[in-house]
Amino acid sequence: MNIPRDPTRKAPDRSVEQTHMESAVGAPADVGLSLHDVDGCFCASDAPGPGMLNMVEYMDIHPRFIDGTGTGSSSYIVHVIHAAQAIAAGRCNAAPITLDGRSRTERGLASRQQAPNVPDVPCELP
Repeated sequence: MNIPRDPTRKAPDRSVEQTHMESAVGAPADVGLSLHDVDGCFCASDAPGPGMLNMVEYMDIHPRFIDGTGTGSSSYIVHVIHAAQAIAAGRCNAAPITLDGRSRTERGLASRQQAPNVPDVPCELP
């Protein structure tokens, strides 16, 4: 799968899941791997619904290690540390850290979390 990436684009035509998928595919591709080589995955609360569980299912991967730690704006720094520790401990070999980053766009974080096309909204929103 070859998904072009443009870090300057706000991506109003893509879902949150799609932008995470682009990161998950693009990061391994940057070092000569494919999504099938991924056995770990890291993302925070910008993933819809229960976060990592949705993203792993959406990406159709079966990682040995996942981390959905949310620490606000520093989540991705924490994920770098957690990924390094997981790799050093042999828990995984390739683990992209995905980011949607659209909370800075005109749509905003609240509107993404309440999008009607996200299947878990009726269960998670209340």
